[in-house]
Amino acid sequence: MPSPKNSIPFTEISERLSRNLPFVLFRTPGSKTIHAVYQEDQEVILLKDYEQSGFLFAPFDMQYTTILLRADQIETYPWEKSELPDTNTKRLVSEGRTRHKALLKKGIKAIEDGDLKKVVLSRKIRASNRKAPLPIFEDMLSRYSDAMVYFFHHPKVGTWLGATPERFLEIRKGRLSTTSLAGTLPFVEGVAPMWTSKELEEQQIVTDFIKEKLRGYVGALECSVPETVRSGKLWHLKTEISAMGVTFQDWDPIINALHPTPAVCGLPKYEAMAFILENESYSREYYTGFLGGLNLDQKEQLDLYVNLRCVKMEKEVVQIFVGGGITKDSDPEQEWLETQYKSRTMLDVL
Repeated sequence: MPSPKNSIPFTEISERLSRNLPFVLFRTPGSKTIHAVYQEDQEVILLKDYEQSGFLFAPFDMQYTTILLRADQIETYPWEKSELPDTNTKRLVSEGRTRHKALLKKGIKAIEDGDLKKVVLSRKIRASNRKAPLPIFEDMLSRYSDAMVYFFHHPKVGTWLGATPERFLEIRKGRLSTTSLAGTLPFVEGVAPMWTSKELEEQQIVTDFIKEKLRGYVGALECSVPETVRSGKLWHLKTEISAMGVTFQDWDPIINALHPTPAVCGLPKYEAMAFILENESYSREYYTGFLGGLNLDQKEQLDLYVNLRCVKMEKEVVQIFVGGGITKDSDPEQEWLETQYKSRTMLDVL
């Protein structure tokens, strides 16, 4: 049961699940408020333009349509972190190791051959689960206070939960903010991460891509110095990028130019996308897409996150999605281990 200081709407959500009504619950990084967007029918609404209002749920491959969960009702609920015992995952899934390492080697060869500069390769883990979505969401809220934590349900789209550390794009009153996030190392208590040239290059690739794509749409760009940030049991490298002078008419071309970034796809963008679609042997669906509010609080306001560290729930089985960036310096065994580290984010709450 939730603690008295929290007000997670268990009854409301249980009723909506039983009636198969779409909704999303989400909490942004560092916030003490859970936002809820409720839709009062089962219609699948597609994004047509950025004058609409609701919650966006976009796929990795933009050949497919972006879902807009219509904001028929918006509610907020107070939330504060509950203390949880630290856990060590006892069921890391090693199945698929041979197949994924073969994929990694193929990606590294494409880079060595000059076809790609970087490619992000992922895999899907199927795990049993008997825990209901709402307690999983509550657990994620307390474990990952520095992430955008969400619980999305649409009977005709699916049930997804995630705790993503990466902001994709925020626009408020003409000011744009985005994040370059790449490089991953496991968190070890009391031990500072030691970044290698591989992670530093990977992060710089993402930063340079974003800066290049934004030029022509914004005024002067401001970039922070790369910093080390913790997300759950992982370390990442992060650079904050911001600019003024963004017009509403440029939203669509900016989003199309940035998505998918090299942090989830690769470079060159379209060649990396083609390699992924041809070789990953499964559909990412909404994993490494983006999600978030569109004109929820006021007009011309956008607050989007990359859909990382996420699961798709299917009765007693969940699908966990994990991946990592491959460059010329990548080692297949280390890249495999990175996906193992990343899978703990979701395995710890199931």
